[in-house]
Amino acid sequence: MNRHIAVKFAEKQITTLEELAEQGVDDLADIEELTDEQAAELIMAARNICWFSEE
Repeated sequence: MNRHIAVKFAEKQITTLEELAEQGVDDLADIEELTDEQAAELIMAARNICWFSEE
């Protein structure tokens, strides 16, 4: 993820990993610079960190 994508997330009120983990690919489809595959990878990475990692 680059700074431009991070700004686009912030514009959509996605500012934490938890908020990103709660998204679906369709929720990020309007970010032209982000492919569906990239969106899915980012979402799954956030889910792995937030939901599946052991503390």
